[in-house]
Amino acid sequence: MGVLRSDYMVSQSGRRPTLRQVEINTIASSFGFLSERVCRAHRMLALKFPQLRIQLEDMPQNRFMEAIPSAFARALVLYEYKCNIRTQLSKEVFDDERQLKAELARQKSSTLVLFVVQPDERNIADQRFLEFELLSRYGIRSVRKTLAAIGEENQDRSDSILRANEEEVAISYFRAGYTPDDYPNESCWLGRELIESSRSIKCPDIATHLLGTKKVQQYLAKDGVVEKYIFDDEAVRRIRATFATQYGLGVHDDDRELGIAAAKASPELFVLKPQREGGGNNIFGAGIPSHIESMDDSALSAFVLQERFFPTVTRSMFVRSGEIFESDIESELGIFGVLIGSDEKVFLNEYSGHLLRSKVASSNETGFMLGFVLYYFFLVSRKGGQKLAFQFEVAEIVVAK
Repeated sequence: MGVLRSDYMVSQSGRRPTLRQVEINTIASSFGFLSERVCRAHRMLALKFPQLRIQLEDMPQNRFMEAIPSAFARALVLYEYKCNIRTQLSKEVFDDERQLKAELARQKSSTLVLFVVQPDERNIADQRFLEFELLSRYGIRSVRKTLAAIGEENQDRSDSILRANEEEVAISYFRAGYTPDDYPNESCWLGRELIESSRSIKCPDIATHLLGTKKVQQYLAKDGVVEKYIFDDEAVRRIRATFATQYGLGVHDDDRELGIAAAKASPELFVLKPQREGGGNNIFGAGIPSHIESMDDSALSAFVLQERFFPTVTRSMFVRSGEIFESDIESELGIFGVLIGSDEKVFLNEYSGHLLRSKVASSNETGFMLGFVLYYFFLVSRKGGQKLAFQFEVAEIVVAK
């Protein structure tokens, strides 16, 4: 199972604005619930203050609150059928919300959703939305545990069942485990190993987790790779149009020397990215050449050199600590999707919401928990029936329909 978020910027580096993929997040993709609340609040303001002249039909609905809890409920039903009931799950139960709820009531399952969290978790509000929705809409209980606690509780396990507080876990949902800081001792590594080797549905499993690395993103951008998985030529063309120019810096990458030369000649056009998540890890501009020079081949191979984006800069107002201030901002759009599948079959693969965040233009980072960004909504309008315009705050970016 995966709750994924693909992030995009509109770059002004060429003759016309172009949509570019920043990265895809495959683990602990955050803030979908908070973004849905922001969208709901702005829709309410549009109704309350008609003088703003904002039409509701120009404000896309954010369905994260609807889609993600439903996907977890379907995954839990699937777990029960595969592990305990051992019969074929009907498509109607999986696809129809009313039948899904009826099946959950019939099963009276005692299994849990396990939230794998960091000690002293700060991003708890976004996570609690899912916890509350699962309980109130579907009667599904959840529990929160750190990797160390999971390792300690399950270290004497003699079967494939993962347990939390002595109860069976159906879904292990990672909101931690994406940074080396989450593995300070062997108990944490054991916790991850026990989850991966259990029969619980992992969100994500280790393979899906690693798909979000920068090296995989670099490999997918190579000629002929996307074509191995998508056979619609037009779809491939549209996907490839969002890819950034990227260079691998490993000793076996055939574009290594070209990338190093480009970074030294024009460092302001690139970002040096390690295989890390969580924000605050990238190297920008003038710092790139010296960083490359300071590393040996082994260390450098862990980095990818990516084209730097130059998004539209607009003027906006922030409220922080009760004070209003004005600043230039840049925006980034995240598109959520949810996936449930096995080695043989894809059960669910659908769009599940969006996230628009904006940062002060002078900052290179876009991490909300690091204090760099605020969340916004966007407007969609049609111009002459020919174009689709995305309005990021006061900016207007026209993309071909």
